[in-house]
Amino acid sequence: MYIKTWHRQENEKDHPYELFKAYLELGNSRAIDKVLKGSSETGRTRLYDYARINNWKERARDYDNERTRIEERARYAVIEEHAKSIEQRKVQINEEAWDVSKKLLAKAKAILELPIIKKEIYEDSGVTIINPINYKMADAIKMVELADKLARLSADMDTDKLNITVKEELRTLSENTGVSFEILMQEYITLTGAKIN
Repeated sequence: MYIKTWHRQENEKDHPYELFKAYLELGNSRAIDKVLKGSSETGRTRLYDYARINNWKERARDYDNERTRIEERARYAVIEEHAKSIEQRKVQINEEAWDVSKKLLAKAKAILELPIIKKEIYEDSGVTIINPINYKMADAIKMVELADKLARLSADMDTDKLNITVKEELRTLSENTGVSFEILMQEYITLTGAKIN
């Protein structure tokens, strides 16, 4: 069985080993003279002989290196655990962003599918009145833009390059609702100030 250098060695007597342990416990402020002050040992020369014969400095260095390795492993374990926690949060946030983007897009489509006029026919007088419905096209366009941004965030994509997706979404909305693509595009540009190629 391997005996670590800072453990009691095969031929090391009790008293010198106890003095070595006192030396180890001094940590960064280790000095053989400090061991002398804290022990019942009376001979300074004898203490230095113990230290030399039993390789105290090398054994203490091995002990310190092992403690450093243990502390580093513990620190890395904490860092790794924190990184895993952050990754789990990212996944959760991405899933929520994707879910919200789908809901916003559905809401925008629902707004755009509403009729843009309301007909009122008065049978007794034969009069038909056509009124525009009071909803804002801008709301739908903002929802499309936000849905697109959230979808891109959820997929770790660049949110600054929205042009292609916004155009595609506006074209789809135009086809589904009968609202002119040009009108949707102009409304989007007016609202956002974006320049779409």
